[in-house]
Amino acid sequence: NGGVHGCRKPNHDSLGGADALAASPDGKSVYVASLRADSVSGFARSAGGRLEFKGCIANWGAHGCRRPDQNSLHGADGIAMSPDGESVYLTAMTGPTVNGGVGAVTRFNRRSDGSLGPKGCFADGGKYDCNKPGLDSIGSPESIAVSPNGRSVYVGSYGRSLSVFQRELAVP
Repeated sequence: NGGVHGCRKPNHDSLGGADALAASPDGKSVYVASLRADSVSGFARSAGGRLEFKGCIANWGAHGCRRPDQNSLHGADGIAMSPDGESVYLTAMTGPTVNGGVGAVTRFNRRSDGSLGPKGCFADGGKYDCNKPGLDSIGSPESIAVSPNGRSVYVGSYGRSLSVFQRELAVP
C-alpha cells in the first residue's frame, strides 16, 4: 500500500494487513486476503513472475474496490483455490473484536480473465445474509484448504474446530 519499501503503488489501498496468498493452478493469477482492508485483491502474474494489480473486492466497496454480494470479508485471513482453478475460498474472522467473531467463508468464481465473482458465503448463525452451516463451527476461521481432488474444503478455526464442506463439482 502507498508504494512503501520501494514497491510499486497499487491502484487501490486494499493490501492493509495482507495475510494470506493463493496462486492459481495455471500460474496466471495470485490472490491476497487482507485482514485490515477486509478485502481480496487479484493480480495477473506474468511468466517471469511480475504481478500486475487487476482489482479487488472489499466490504462496503471500501478502498475503491468492488462491493461483495454479502459483507462477509471483515478480518479476511485465509484464502485457498480449488485444484481446477474455478473457485477461490476466503475465510474472515468477521467479529467486532476479530478473534472470537462469528466467522465466514465466502466463495468466488474465478473467471477466465482471472477476475473474481462472488458466489455466496457461509457464516455462523446465517450472519451477513450468508447461508447457515449445519453447525455453528466456523467461529474466527484462521485457515482454509481445498483437498487435492477438489471435493472438500477444510476450515480451521480459532474456536478450536475443523469444519468440512463438500464442494459441488460441475458435471462434464
